Amino acid sequence: MTIDEVKRMFKLVVGSFKVMIKLPGIEIEFNGKELQDIEASSMWLCRLITDTLIRHRIFWQNIAHEFRFETPAQRFKVCSTSLIDTADIIRNACDNPVNKNSETLKVIQILMALESKLRLASVEVVDMERWNNEAMFGADERINDDEHLQMVLDTVVKVRKETLGGWELLVGLIPAGELKSEAEEKLREMRIYDRVVGNEGAAEIELIEG
Repeated sequence: MTIDEVKRMFKLVVGSFKVMIKLPGIEIEFNGKELQDIEASSMWLCRLITDTLIRHRIFWQNIAHEFRFETPAQRFKVCSTSLIDTADIIRNACDNPVNKNSETLKVIQILMALESKLRLASVEVVDMERWNNEAMFGADERINDDEHLQMVLDTVVKVRKETLGGWELLVGLIPAGELKSEAEEKLREMRIYDRVVGNEGAAEIELIEG
């Protein structure tokens, strides 16, 4: 069951059920009114998705193909810039919420989980770049371009899979429209490129009686 399916059901039975959403490290409970209120005042969330997921191609592009035409330095720059910029935007949204009602604070929990994973990945990229620069001066440790590309791809695919459930939840919370369709298509592309199978990476969604 997706969050969109839950929202459609709640429009018929508001108040009868609640939904428990589980991501690694967090569990969040929404009632039907909260889900509807998020959708009704979702401009801030739409702007955040546009500035992060849509803007930064690293989260959905076929990087195995695109990065092959980039130098090692360019690959590192794209990765670190995208990860840090996205984490900073999310941090700003958490620090300056549109309001402090219950549903917004619950969305912030999802955002904070995403930010944490992005920060950790950015540190990995910086450490990887430092190691690569140092290895350039030692013939025994020097790696060829294919090895370098694979090293970067492994890191990016890892963070994409770790954040997939969070992105899908956020996109599911915004109303139907052009942005939602575009974001859903980007996430479908990422699942194909990274060979994500079935519900791998998706949030667990459980209906409970209200």
